[in-house]
Amino acid sequence: MNNSKMEPIEFEGALSLEGPLLESLYAAFLMKMGHKIVKAIETRGVQHDILERADDGFIFYECTGQELITERKIDRFLNDIFKLDEVLREAYDKGLVKAVFVAAVTDDGWQENAKKALEHTKNKVEEKIGCKVEVVSGLKLLKDLISSGVLGIRLYQNKIYFTGPEDYGIRYDPERKEFRLSTAPIDIERFRETPYSFLPSHYWENYYRELLREAMEGKKEEWSSEYSIFSYAFYEGLRLSKTEDLTMLYKAYIDSLQNRRVMSFGDSYLSVHAWSRKHDYFSIHIFSTESKIDRNRAGEMRGKAIRMIDEVKSEEKYLKRESFSVHFHTLTEDWSSIAWSEVNEVPKRLKDEISQIKVKRGNDVLATLLNAGILGFRFKTKNQITLAGIGLDAVRIRDGVIEIWSGKG
Repeated sequence: MNNSKMEPIEFEGALSLEGPLLESLYAAFLMKMGHKIVKAIETRGVQHDILERADDGFIFYECTGQELITERKIDRFLNDIFKLDEVLREAYDKGLVKAVFVAAVTDDGWQENAKKALEHTKNKVEEKIGCKVEVVSGLKLLKDLISSGVLGIRLYQNKIYFTGPEDYGIRYDPERKEFRLSTAPIDIERFRETPYSFLPSHYWENYYRELLREAMEGKKEEWSSEYSIFSYAFYEGLRLSKTEDLTMLYKAYIDSLQNRRVMSFGDSYLSVHAWSRKHDYFSIHIFSTESKIDRNRAGEMRGKAIRMIDEVKSEEKYLKRESFSVHFHTLTEDWSSIAWSEVNEVPKRLKDEISQIKVKRGNDVLATLLNAGILGFRFKTKNQITLAGIGLDAVRIRDGVIEIWSGKG
């Protein structure tokens, strides 16, 4: 039985919010907040990522998720502010009242000369056209997108990818104050009137990209041309390679509940005691982070559950006559039909030892851990976003509200 203290857990790999994805998400966020988005991406030949119509003028949003914010990027921002303000005044007699630099990066993604250029930009445009400049970035930006429900995640096998506003995925529901599988809580008809709805599904593009990568594996010369056919930047997705990490995350979840205690645990199992005023309940939880669960793997998991029940009973004699429920947790949605149809069957000769078998897979496992505040979203560095367990500052739920905190206390 493993009783060592675990270090904070982070998922491997990375996600980023870049280009069209960030633009569509931030446009959806602004619409969710009641802002009036201009239904165009250019005005008289001057392009803009997002333009908002305010009572006293316009607000321009420049969106970037690049790894580094450079001086050149800020210089283009400054130039675009003056160009856009000029054409807006000519067309509507109202110019820019605010310019917002939306950056899906942390402070270490800003070069020092870019920070200086931004200060110059703030002073220059306020002096010349009365336009204020603001920056929304890092965890604040991530918190806005998650708490509004426009940004979600979803699994392909055992890898996690972002979903766009129109995709079905795990996202925070501000009304129900929980993470659940849904589309974004926005007026989809209004969103579809904007240019940001003309993009392909972010989730399905990544799904087919992964299928193509698998098919083209080892064919480097053909693979190099793949990038030109997709709309979004490539990233590798998030995953846990060690089943022990998933087990420890779920242990933290059990530890957070009342009337529950973990009796013992190992690399891929937990034994749990739950109780009410009248009854005691005992269960074995088996975990897997594999990308696919076939009939053989399901059989192995069930066999391990049987063995672990015997092991727990041999160490705790008072449990000898107790019946256990068995729970399988997989970090994949991908089960074979045969494995799924067989997994809930309890062998006849074990019905006095196993009361029932239940399965929680993929998205349901993630939603459980997100709703308990065990998992949260954070930046590893620069524009690299991951999911993290307790002990690290992240955007996570606390008492139904999305906050930036470590998950402790």
